[in-house]
Amino acid sequence: MVLAAVFAGALTAMQSYMNGKLGLALGNGVIAAWITFAGALVILTLVVAFSGKSRQGFWRVISAVRGGELKWWTLFGGLAGAFFVVTQSATVALIGVALFTLGVVAGQVTSSVFFDWLGITPSGKISPTLPRIIGSVLAIVSVLVAVWSELFSGGETVLIIFAVASGLVISWQTAANGFVAQESRSAVVATAINFIGGFIALTIVGLLIVLFEGMPTNWPANPLLYFGGLLGLVFIALAAVIVRTIGVLILAMATIAGQLFASVLLDTVAPLAAATITPGVFVGTALAFIAVLVAGWREFTNREPSAK
Repeated sequence: MVLAAVFAGALTAMQSYMNGKLGLALGNGVIAAWITFAGALVILTLVVAFSGKSRQGFWRVISAVRGGELKWWTLFGGLAGAFFVVTQSATVALIGVALFTLGVVAGQVTSSVFFDWLGITPSGKISPTLPRIIGSVLAIVSVLVAVWSELFSGGETVLIIFAVASGLVISWQTAANGFVAQESRSAVVATAINFIGGFIALTIVGLLIVLFEGMPTNWPANPLLYFGGLLGLVFIALAAVIVRTIGVLILAMATIAGQLFASVLLDTVAPLAAATITPGVFVGTALAFIAVLVAGWREFTNREPSAK
């Protein structure tokens, strides 16, 4: 499950890169995010339409919400996803995938500790042990090291703050989707509900933007840029399954490891237009890896192998 979470994190970095490139070309992060959600929702609709198990899962969710077994707020994880994708699309081309990812790390690990502590997760209440606290502090320090040279540079500081905010809400999204997946017994249903909520929110905001600013005119020719939603779909489905086993914090830490490795690789091999990678980003990435190991050491070493 931890390895699967690392892989999911790498997919998120690739999605950030694709959405950043699309947002840069369109000049509009919200429209780019809407395209991402629309593509994923089309795929999910086809999957659910031909899956009796998924349709049953939807009815179980509706019944659970009506009966009070499932909290209503768990159905709105897509709002967090929409905010995250808009932030991706609007900031990655300016600050780079690695710096955006490290900003997300700061928000993600901070909120994950509190979510596990308060028991706002399908895996139940998990006390913030000393390794978890140290790992979380190290993760935040890694971000400060990475962004120190840009911290007081005006516009970039604002973009980094948005990246941190998107990390804060992603942990809530993961917990909410985990509850829905548990009740529906289907990661597909949890993912579909997530994308429906995000799509509705982005459609409303997107229509207002088009009304006042008009449609974008510079549509990129590369078809791959329009399929970032597929990567997000896979990530959310994996996270909804994995969080039930390893909890929000360890899921966050493992996905962070995958995100960091892939984001540094992307910024080094194929950087976006305005994005640059500094020595501080490399040092911060190394510290973040250490944070992952420290925070998750007890869970990694104490978990018994699953029965075959």
